[in-house]
Amino acid sequence: MTAAEGTAGKSESRTRAAMASKTWLRWLKPTHHWVGVTLSLFLLVSAITGAALAFRPQVDPLLYPSMLTASSCKRPITVDQVLATAVMHHPQSSVSYVRIQNRAGQPWIVRFQDRDAVHVDPCTGKILGTQNRYGGVYGLIELMHTAKYVPNGNILIGTVTLLFAIALIAGGLALWWPRGSNRLRHALKFNPRIKGRTRLMSLHRVAGAYAAAALLVLAVTALPQAFYWAEDAIYIATKTTPTVIPAATEPTVGGPRVSLESVWQTARRLSPNPVEHLIHVDHEPGEALETFMIEADAPHIHARTYLYVDPVDGKVIGFEPYRSSNIGHKIYRWTMALHMGKFGGLAGQFMMLLIAGVILLIVTTGITTFLQRRKNSKRAQTA
Repeated sequence: MTAAEGTAGKSESRTRAAMASKTWLRWLKPTHHWVGVTLSLFLLVSAITGAALAFRPQVDPLLYPSMLTASSCKRPITVDQVLATAVMHHPQSSVSYVRIQNRAGQPWIVRFQDRDAVHVDPCTGKILGTQNRYGGVYGLIELMHTAKYVPNGNILIGTVTLLFAIALIAGGLALWWPRGSNRLRHALKFNPRIKGRTRLMSLHRVAGAYAAAALLVLAVTALPQAFYWAEDAIYIATKTTPTVIPAATEPTVGGPRVSLESVWQTARRLSPNPVEHLIHVDHEPGEALETFMIEADAPHIHARTYLYVDPVDGKVIGFEPYRSSNIGHKIYRWTMALHMGKFGGLAGQFMMLLIAGVILLIVTTGITTFLQRRKNSKRAQTA
């Protein structure tokens, strides 16, 4: 092959590559636009409600101070007394779990199968209030964020998240990526001197480019909460297995059952200062009583330490501190914390607020430029 033939061959290859790139971008651009327009309202609702949920620990007590504020005392009443008081107050449903909040001034919560939660003062035994999981201001916000208002809302959320990750984030980056003489540093700069639709488009692209990594993390960490296959993928990739509830003595009708107070005392012995302890009361026959704790030094609110006890005699069947749990379990729990902004204290919460603001900016600029483009196109056709 001569030098001239080699040069011609390279030129032809570059031409084919350029044509393939143009063809690919030709269908990617309208796909990105139409998916963005279709999902715009859903994305805005998801971003705003997600940011609001991140600040629930601070805001909820201000909305319902009498229900979420309890007395402070050195010796609270027993867990069994709290449970009995809640059952007497709410006899129409069976108990799901008891949440012990081991912090001064915090109520203990008994959740029932109908999703009603009875808040009890652990010092006085007084009923502070009852609220359904999807009741009240934050209950409504959670309902909207998780799409529980429709059957299989988790599948809806997961599907939208996949479209968001593929068509909007990955597709948007592909459309933004600098080509030819348009260098990367210029593509990351917003030019305030330009006007009109071009200005909005520049703001849309730059904001999306800077926020892409955070938005991708937010989207990917939503998938294990929406799809079982995504959760399973974490354990398969890490060659680990999820926690399995061990077998235990099956209680007989009218026979002895473990005192929940003794379960709480066992938890405190194994983990000296847990800030929270949740005891699942509604376990299957032949299974251990499943409980989990959030220890005082836990890296985030979803870092669970599991304790399993025999429902009849209260013997410890299994104890799995979060720090010694397998990597698959830790990654799954971190996906929950990262997606909900429940890490790093206020820094994590404000990060969620910032992401919501960026999504609002990206959606509004994207919709505006899309509508302006269609309006200009119609004018050109009628001219």
